[in-house]
Amino acid sequence: ILLIALSVLPQLGRTQAGEYFNRNINQEAHEVIGSVKCDVKWVFLTPNGFSVLHGKYGFFNRNIGNPRHQIMKEIAYAGLELKRTAFLPGGGFSILYGHNQHVSDGIPQEAIDVLNQLAQSSHEVKHIAFTPSGGFVILYGKNGHYCRNIPQEAAEVLGRMAREGRELRSITFTPQDGFSIIYNRNGFFNRNVPDEAHQQMKRMANRGYQLNYLVFHPNGGWALSSK
Repeated sequence: ILLIALSVLPQLGRTQAGEYFNRNINQEAHEVIGSVKCDVKWVFLTPNGFSVLHGKYGFFNRNIGNPRHQIMKEIAYAGLELKRTAFLPGGGFSILYGHNQHVSDGIPQEAIDVLNQLAQSSHEVKHIAFTPSGGFVILYGKNGHYCRNIPQEAAEVLGRMAREGRELRSITFTPQDGFSIIYNRNGFFNRNVPDEAHQQMKRMANRGYQLNYLVFHPNGGWALSSK
């Protein structure tokens, strides 16, 4: 049986780039986030592991599967920027890199088709996220987005922000289909996320930090970062 140590206490910290706040995530993940000397731009939390992306090519993985780890090594060694990782409970994954490239397997075929179409375009592909029930969102360009089977309100908020000309930067989902959207430098829209996470986002935004991500652990923990 694999036991993962979760840190129960809230963990606020600073990096050279900004601040982070973690609640009930893997202890090692918390330590990695705090030890990185450059900007931590993305974290993905699985039930038994995690993936941390920092700088353009840096990453630290634990228990995500050696094939996925090797793919990320090959991308980084080729001098291509690692942008996003996403791992599904059934073993599927998507790794975004470069301007609009990806390596994906075991995710909805429609998502793969959209990513392949975008790879043939001039659009930058910035983000991919999956809901617990198998829906997905892909963000590209300034505020381009493609979504399928996500909460109706999330789709409506994405559409409204795009029409208003806001830059869509990320969207993540809680285990209960709550969601968090980050836009522009430090704008955000949350629905049914932990109140503590919401309050910490407000605090960081009010201090003028750029919000990097708010991500959620399947057990209800979460991690937030800014720069």
